[in-house]
Amino acid sequence: TNLGNFAATVGSGAVSAADLTTISTQTSGTVNATAATAINGTASAVATALADTEITHSDSFAVTLTAGSAAATDLTAIDAATSAVVDGSLITTITGTAAAIAAAATLDAATQTTNLGNFAATVGAGAVNAADLSTISARTSGTVNATAATAINGTVNAVATALADTEITHTNTFTTTVTGAGAALELLAINTATTKPVSATGVTTITGTIANVNLVLAEEGNKIVLDNDF
Repeated sequence: TNLGNFAATVGSGAVSAADLTTISTQTSGTVNATAATAINGTASAVATALADTEITHSDSFAVTLTAGSAAATDLTAIDAATSAVVDGSLITTITGTAAAIAAAATLDAATQTTNLGNFAATVGAGAVNAADLSTISARTSGTVNATAATAINGTVNAVATALADTEITHTNTFTTTVTGAGAALELLAINTATTKPVSATGVTTITGTIANVNLVLAEEGNKIVLDNDF
């Protein structure tokens, strides 16, 4: 059958996101899916269909995502496109930057948004915010794989907390830049966790016993880099 650039009107009920995209690729006409009560499929397929400007839809459709891995940015895009609950309980792994995964992971904090199960998380390469790692870990009992992180930065407490979390995996070769007031014990724990120097020039106050503060100062010429006016 040879078809021209037809328009398509999709009937009411649940539809497959992949089917919508298939229709759209076969025409430059509008694919009217405003009667669809649910748009289902993988996170990638649903996000792709919703981003297609040829496909029109309501802002109140339900979504059930199939089992598998999902990009964090796909999850947040899907959540933003509908006021109905997005069922992401079958998602096994969420991938992306630490900030993007943290944003997606916190979507299920509200009752009328994305519902997630106990997913694993794989954080992309680059510098990460320690607080984002802890945010992700708090939303799941799955492993947060941050072994690709080249730097883990944040306040002394935030970095120490993330490194002490047994759900978060990381290398022992990450760099770190810490700021703010911090406990001497936390600085020592951070120093132990990595073979790289700890940039602590932004640390304003070090608290703890004299013995522990002296241990930090003893590392100043070795791995912990402090400012002169903390």
